[in-house]
Amino acid sequence: MTQKAGLKFRPQVILWYFYLSLLLFWNIGLSLQFFEKSSTHAAFVKGLQAHQFDDFAKYYEFGSLSLSPLRSKVYEAEVEIKWWEDLLGAPLVGNLNSAHYPPYYCLWTIILPLLPIELSYLVFMSLTLAGALFFLAQLSEQADRKNLKGKIAFAVLALTTVGAWQCVLLGQLSFLLIAVFSLYFCFFRKGNDIAAGIMLALSTLKPQYSLILATPALADKRWRLLVSALICELLFCGASIAILGWETFINYPQLLLERETDAETKYYGTRPSQMISLRGPLNYILPDSKAAIVSLLIYALAAGLLLPLWRKALDAGLEKTYPSVIALTFCLALLCSPHTHLYDFSLILIAFALSIPAWRLVPQSFNGSLSYRVWCWTFALYPVFSWLVVFKFGNDCLSALHPLLLLLLSVLAFLQYKDVLKTAALASQPSD
Repeated sequence: MTQKAGLKFRPQVILWYFYLSLLLFWNIGLSLQFFEKSSTHAAFVKGLQAHQFDDFAKYYEFGSLSLSPLRSKVYEAEVEIKWWEDLLGAPLVGNLNSAHYPPYYCLWTIILPLLPIELSYLVFMSLTLAGALFFLAQLSEQADRKNLKGKIAFAVLALTTVGAWQCVLLGQLSFLLIAVFSLYFCFFRKGNDIAAGIMLALSTLKPQYSLILATPALADKRWRLLVSALICELLFCGASIAILGWETFINYPQLLLERETDAETKYYGTRPSQMISLRGPLNYILPDSKAAIVSLLIYALAAGLLLPLWRKALDAGLEKTYPSVIALTFCLALLCSPHTHLYDFSLILIAFALSIPAWRLVPQSFNGSLSYRVWCWTFALYPVFSWLVVFKFGNDCLSALHPLLLLLLSVLAFLQYKDVLKTAALASQPSD
């Protein structure tokens, strides 16, 4: 009997697809609920009053103000408060949900106000989600493209997590970043340094990940890639200066430091104690400002440690080692980043997509070393785990558990990396 026929009648496989079906229906139910909440302007504003769609509204605000005569005052609290009150049709209650994004955000957020905010949100989330799944498939070239069931299973597992739905709820950038990061590594592997450099520059949409993403280029001495990224970034900065003004641009670092280390008294949205990186637990034992500095030092150390690991992977042959070394890169990026929230955990999908061969998500394919089996089952069971924790203990508890989860995944990714290097070294030895 063929493997395909054997899989068809095994009870554990039937149970597996039943599990996936439940997750699929859960996703459909949530999708309908969110569509209802965002399909009309009144419903969207009601959601905003409950702190839903917050991040997308801030992108929309940033784009709207960048197109207005007040563009040079885009970071001023009074201007932001007035914009929010006009949107909500009522006085702003509570702290300001400040849009303290880098100045070059104006280059893409100015597109958003071309549509009404509720329609712009639906278009934005649909396109970024489709782009994330499509470019993940492009990155995972070892995937069996005929294995449609496996790809659907991956998508279902990927989208059922609390982090993915928090991304949807807030209108965050995680899906867009998955597409950008996937394209970066696609171009890196193909040796297209200019295109990879452009993607590295675009990664500064979340600048806390850009240094670690640059480590493979530094390890491989891909200077043209790095110069391309630098030129592209300078063009972004120059264009943002032309739109927002030099004073707005030059004062941004001080404003960012003020709002990132604010003790949650004036601005809503930073919430360092809820971060899922090491900064989260650090914030409980250190003052905010010191926790931020220690997090930056840890992040720099992680980037430094990745340099020799990437050098060894490149020496062993990137085609053999790239799934494991990229997986390790993203685990450490999320664990050590000075600014990582629950919705950012969706970026781990890049690591899982690369390291689970052919996206054949059935239990029979979860074989290999103990670290690999734990890795696969973590991905498979995490969706249910994340929702159970939220229902029983709340979002804060789930966020507090993620530093431990990311530490576990980092260790598992490192063990797989070592196994791949060992296999590559044995394969390179001459046979007797």
